Amino acid sequence: MDVFWFTLMVAVASFLFAFVWAKVSINWLRWLLAASMPLLAAGAIYWTPVWLGGDASEYSAWAGVAVILGGLPGAVISVFAVFLIRRFRRNAPHLRE
Repeated sequence: MDVFWFTLMVAVASFLFAFVWAKVSINWLRWLLAASMPLLAAGAIYWTPVWLGGDASEYSAWAGVAVILGGLPGAVISVFAVFLIRRFRRNAPHLRE
């Protein structure tokens, strides 16, 4: 898989999950989830071919680089999206739950 598509998949998943993380009421947990889950998602997406029967030796050499390249942009997007969602909900009382 190309690095661009890998990073794009993690970024889109991180953005979508940001709507879930924005609903978490415990402040420190919300930000921890927003920052850490994209890294876990990058790892899961990266290792999926190995879990489906691929050769692990090829993947293990690049695992750290791939998780960082895919996870950090996803974490930035997730944290920024949670911030914007929370700000928007605070300024739009009719959207509060």
